[in-house]
Amino acid sequence: MLRLIMAKIELNSEVLLHEVEALVYRFKINYIDALLLFCEKNGYDVETVAKIVPSSLKSKIEGSAKELRLLKTQYNNAQTLPI
Repeated sequence: MLRLIMAKIELNSEVLLHEVEALVYRFKINYIDALLLFCEKNGYDVETVAKIVPSSLKSKIEGSAKELRLLKTQYNNAQTLPI
């Protein structure tokens, strides 16, 4: 069973980045899923947490979204092979 209950400490951007990175590496999931999992398991509202997401994490989430083709890129129209 998945256990992610954090000690109740004040959530800030540094703590959020550390916890999401840990989930990505531990469970081999993308950053979007890791952030959603963190919010779900610790009882945080996604809209509230979105306000404190650091820019480094935002860029990683954007990269995950592009890989999953959730965002348009300049190469969406071209036929490319996944790397």
